[in-house]
Amino acid sequence: MHSGPRIAALGLLLWAGSTLAATPGEGPLHVPSPDWRDQVLYFLMIDRFANGDRGNDDQHTGEFDPADNAKWSGGDLKGARDRIPYVQALGATGVWITPPVANQWWNPRAHYGGYHGYWATD
Repeated sequence: MHSGPRIAALGLLLWAGSTLAATPGEGPLHVPSPDWRDQVLYFLMIDRFANGDRGNDDQHTGEFDPADNAKWSGGDLKGARDRIPYVQALGATGVWITPPVANQWWNPRAHYGGYHGYWATD
């Protein structure tokens, strides 16, 4: 068994980690999170909220049509980030998003899809 390269890689990893951990002038290692019970959350469905990158909308399989609620509308994470000022203006202090998952492909033989904008494959 050739364990030399593995030991060398492990040694390099440990050295790098200890060097980074010993860097002076860094902030505290633990910053407490705000109490979520005091937050105002805005729930948004990524696909339905805001389209920030029109270049990734149509995959040419028939699944993209913002006028059809059974198909994808084109919303994406860039659109959500771009609209943070809007959410803040509503008084929200946090955002809860639909889960980013691999979605089902559109089935051209059936006219239905995930009405909520996400439809996980697994």
